[in-house]
Amino acid sequence: GGQPDRAGGPYPLVVFSQGFAEPVDNYDTLLSSWASAGLIVAAPTYPHNTPTTPTLDRTDIVNHPADLRSVVTAVTAAGQETGSPLAGMLAPGEIGLAGQSDGGNVSLAVADDTCCRDPAVRAVAILSGSEYSGFGGQYYAGSSPPLLVVQGDNDQINPPACSADLYDAAPSASPK
Repeated sequence: GGQPDRAGGPYPLVVFSQGFAEPVDNYDTLLSSWASAGLIVAAPTYPHNTPTTPTLDRTDIVNHPADLRSVVTAVTAAGQETGSPLAGMLAPGEIGLAGQSDGGNVSLAVADDTCCRDPAVRAVAILSGSEYSGFGGQYYAGSSPPLLVVQGDNDQINPPACSADLYDAAPSASPK
């Protein structure tokens, strides 16, 4: 990658969350294409979530919504900080989340579950995710951001019915 086009900014932010036991590097092609299309992309690695982590633990997912909110806050703050590489690059109010599998579950919770909602989030894309009851709270209570649901037919963890259920449950008042 080269230097960002500062003259073309500010740009929307998308924070991507990886699936369980999937290194963020596995998504390089997708994330690079988003950045090339004019998005600022952040892709945190969650503790206890990557195969190289000695403490790989799927139950740690309950902590990931707070981690994701912290990343959104930190990147947004960096966009307003003089001297930061992101200074002036982030479009105010244009924050989206995307995630695959467990990362989709976390992204949906931060976008639209009373347990963990971040009101700064304006859109969410769920790639083979589901509503995860372990977070607590209630999905789609109040105003919901636009939702994109993408699902393959060969996911053994979050089968297509999970995506169909979350799409059907999302209010029709918001774009989906």
